[in-house]
Amino acid sequence: GETHASELARILEISLSQAQKAADSLERAGVVIGIVEGRERRLRLNPRYPYKAELESLLSRIGIDSLALQSKLSELRRRPRRAGKEI
Repeated sequence: GETHASELARILEISLSQAQKAADSLERAGVVIGIVEGRERRLRLNPRYPYKAELESLLSRIGIDSLALQSKLSELRRRPRRAGKEI
């Protein structure tokens, strides 16, 4: 679906700046597109990318085969917490 750089950084256990640089590189290559919503830039696979179906299939297989990745993904919040909201 969609994600943002901070979510990628948490999943991959890398710094936010590394995730942002990777996202920028993938966007320049046309693999993903970034959509700005408020102060957030959401990333998704580019529907016009010629190998989108193959890439989705590969990413799905990686997610199915990696128990550690499945665990991390199940713990993720899908939306950022509203500023000022109590935990």
